[in-house]
Amino acid sequence: MPHIEPLVSTLARDPALRPVVARFATGLAARLEAITTCVTAGDHGRAAELAHQLAGAAGMHGFAPIAEAARGLEHDLRGRDTSAQAGRLDVLHTLCARARAD
Repeated sequence: MPHIEPLVSTLARDPALRPVVARFATGLAARLEAITTCVTAGDHGRAAELAHQLAGAAGMHGFAPIAEAARGLEHDLRGRDTSAQAGRLDVLHTLCARARAD
């Protein structure tokens, strides 16, 4: 099994913020499940809203790559660009699986 490099929050060095970042990272799986469920059901509007919320929250918690990927997915969902959605969602899943508080 290949080693997966962790994606560490830029806020991880702050001991006061580390628990907040850790809770955010732990909740990423549920956020992605909700987005994926909406995409699968064809509810692109709701999926775009959830991706938008994820982008903002990821940025606030020091995960710029996740924020960027979520913004890209949101853009594709709002534009109904189905050709790119699956790839963007895969990238987002990969990044979120790597997210760590430290």
